Amino acid sequence: MDEFDAIVVGAGMGGNAAAYRLAEKGASVLLVDRGKPIGSKNLSGGVIWGHELDKLLGSDWYKEAPVERPVTRKGVNMLTEDSEFSIGFERESWRSPPYKGWIVLRAKTDPWFASKVEEAGGMVVEGVNVESLAWEDGQVVGVEQAGETIRSNAVIIADGANSRLSIDMGLREDTGDQIPPHAGALGIKQIIDLGEDRINERFNIDNGAGVAHEYVCGWTEGEVMAGGFLYTNKDTISLGIVIKIDSLWNQEKVSHRIMEEFRTHPSIAKYIEGGKLAEYGAHLIPEGGLDYVPRRYGPGWCMVGDAAGFCFSNGMVIQGMNYAVGSGVRAAETVLEAKQAGDFSAKKMSSYKRALQNSYIWKDFERFSDMEEVVWNPRFHKTYPQLVEGIFTEMFTQDETPKEKTRDVVKEQMKRLGISPFTIGKDAFTAGKNL
Repeated sequence: MDEFDAIVVGAGMGGNAAAYRLAEKGASVLLVDRGKPIGSKNLSGGVIWGHELDKLLGSDWYKEAPVERPVTRKGVNMLTEDSEFSIGFERESWRSPPYKGWIVLRAKTDPWFASKVEEAGGMVVEGVNVESLAWEDGQVVGVEQAGETIRSNAVIIADGANSRLSIDMGLREDTGDQIPPHAGALGIKQIIDLGEDRINERFNIDNGAGVAHEYVCGWTEGEVMAGGFLYTNKDTISLGIVIKIDSLWNQEKVSHRIMEEFRTHPSIAKYIEGGKLAEYGAHLIPEGGLDYVPRRYGPGWCMVGDAAGFCFSNGMVIQGMNYAVGSGVRAAETVLEAKQAGDFSAKKMSSYKRALQNSYIWKDFERFSDMEEVVWNPRFHKTYPQLVEGIFTEMFTQDETPKEKTRDVVKEQMKRLGISPFTIGKDAFTAGKNL
């Protein structure tokens, strides 16, 4: 008899969700994480959208969890070197249940979630760096750590974007020792200690409201492409950038300089003035979509969350935590079915893929499979922010010369930037098809 029905490697949103579902259904589960304490290795922190946790933990989970603020205002912004074009949306009903999204800090939520696993009967161990999966006769039978084998009927891999376990199994495109550059992005994040009162004043909100902004960083030099984000926590600001990794290749500008330029941009600096840097770190983000890994299950194992490539951005919203929870629950249910059947073969574990394909997770990635053409289109990062800046500057500037018609202003700015109506139409069609 194996020591556990399942071992879950990684106590992020996906791993915690999987371990909780297994434990609450009576399975013996070991949840291990290399962070000590749990959450200390997870620099991600943003918005958990949707209601996956409602279904798993109950609709009142946020009353106990260390959440920051509900999202009540959403903004999408284009930046040039010294200008900003913004689209904002705010709705009063977002201030009450059912909330559309919660701003969270994972260093707080991950250990809390792991404590819920323990309450449900699971075993949680922190500070453990699992070295590899344990195999017998082509079947996963546990994990290897410090020369010892911890046995289980199944292993759920939830060890993040740069998953060492999946790399060791060769489950990465262009198999190597890291994320393929074209399939990933680098996230850099700062936590700015500002104080609750100053946050409320500067964003014109109260304690029951939160702001989530995403930015196109249209001032970067060369081929570098980056987006930014700003989220209001209770008394801190989560501020950061996401850089397409392969756009950094052969560029003189390094990532921390781009982060500094974003932090000191006039549209950002006014919000964080007087704040104190409390945390700084970087995090890999998978952006390869469904092709990120060729397989997400096998004999005695399956893969969830960032390790499985379930992170998505369409330029308007960044999602990943909801997909992690959803895939973790479905992986756990697959293991429970396998336990009942006494069969952990690849054929039996394939029900995980079917469960994913029947869910919104898979359908989202299929529907927006060409989103990279929009999100990482150089014109959306370089040309269009400058086009918008030029048009509005001309329209709103009064210099005692006759005003031009808007269409003539647009034509002049397009000519200045060397972009044709056909190119704009093509990009607009692509964006409309994928947004």
